[in-house]
Amino acid sequence: MAVSAVLALSACGGTEIGTQNNCSTGADCAGRDHAEGGQGKTKEPPESSPSPSSAASAESAAPPTYSLVYEHKTFGLTLWEFCGEGTWYADFEGRTSKFYSADDVSNMETQATDSGQQLPLDFYYGGCFWGAFGSDNPWGIVSSKPTGPEDCASSAQSAGLSHINLQPDKNEGQVKPGTLICTVTDAGVALIQVKSLRGSNSMDTPEHVDLDVTLWKKG
Repeated sequence: MAVSAVLALSACGGTEIGTQNNCSTGADCAGRDHAEGGQGKTKEPPESSPSPSSAASAESAAPPTYSLVYEHKTFGLTLWEFCGEGTWYADFEGRTSKFYSADDVSNMETQATDSGQQLPLDFYYGGCFWGAFGSDNPWGIVSSKPTGPEDCASSAQSAGLSHINLQPDKNEGQVKPGTLICTVTDAGVALIQVKSLRGSNSMDTPEHVDLDVTLWKKG
């Protein structure tokens, strides 16, 4: 064995020629000795942090937040006297109330379907002389003022109403001045109060319905 090899082996503490310790200098061996001397010690575990998936789950579980868009906006709906020609609709987001022909509504439905969006017409009053009052969106009558938009949305989603006939012998007092309604539309969550039903007399289907609307938007 060469002298240099013997010196290197001696520096590493080796006593047998066949022993391999993979170090060639005192500095290398010192570093190895230091590392090997700490093998019996346990390291403190790193502080755990929420994984991206658990953080996303917590975020999705959080209730939605709403902001008030407006309060007590009045919308008027008129019963159209000519059957089949169209219907009066309220658009809460557009803050308009107007008559749409049957072709207008059909074209809007096609556009909404093609774009994957909801029809931007929130409440209607039509059906010729019998007065169908309602919405294609989830809606329902509530017995008392909801505590907020979340409560209103929940009431609307669980009601399952399509329309109510406002002809007096069909309506039977379900919809009258003061009636509270909740609905969920593309515009947001709306609390509606029926302000008035106006017709020629109490036995006729109302010619006009006035609505007081408060609207909240999600996000």
